[in-house]
Amino acid sequence: LNLALGNALSGLKTNQRALSVLSNNIANANTAGYSRQTVNQSAIYVENVGSGVKIDEITRNIDTFLRRSIISQNGIHQANSQVNEYHERLQV
Repeated sequence: LNLALGNALSGLKTNQRALSVLSNNIANANTAGYSRQTVNQSAIYVENVGSGVKIDEITRNIDTFLRRSIISQNGIHQANSQVNEYHERLQV
């Protein structure tokens, strides 16, 4: 009975945290710069007997194409800023 209650309690705690992350995702859906988070869960085993569930990690989901694009555009912007600064000094 204690094992069953422990399993249920760990499941409830894990789901409570997952619901918290979900509600945070919904609340920040239109916030600029916010990236969606997901909860990664796994089962807990003790001597090959299921003993509940745990949260492995909470990860941010970032679009890798957009991230690469931002990094690339920042590099181009920095290069153009340097050229612009050089031209301004040349004019002086």
